[in-house]
Amino acid sequence: MRKLFLILSIAFLFQSCFTYRAYNAPASNMEVGRTYKIERNNKSENLKIKAIDENNVTIMSVGRQETFPLSEITKIHSRRMSVLKTAALPVIVIGSLVGLAVVAWQ
Repeated sequence: MRKLFLILSIAFLFQSCFTYRAYNAPASNMEVGRTYKIERNNKSENLKIKAIDENNVTIMSVGRQETFPLSEITKIHSRRMSVLKTAALPVIVIGSLVGLAVVAWQ
């Protein structure tokens, strides 16, 4: 029981405060300065858009700047702040600590 509770607690603690939703507009309509999860060459990365034109996109990721053609992009997901996840995280943490203390003292 303790192990199950601990595993579930850890799973909730590692949830991100961001959600990613499918970006249905054309790739050339992405906004400069926003972060997107972009899949290209069977690899998915979180990238910040620095510049975009009708054929190429310039991104910034982990201190490197790269330009590649829009045709390489296979999927785009836009990043949004999740108010529900952000508000629920402290409640889950406190509930997990209280639950762990109750299980430990029994």
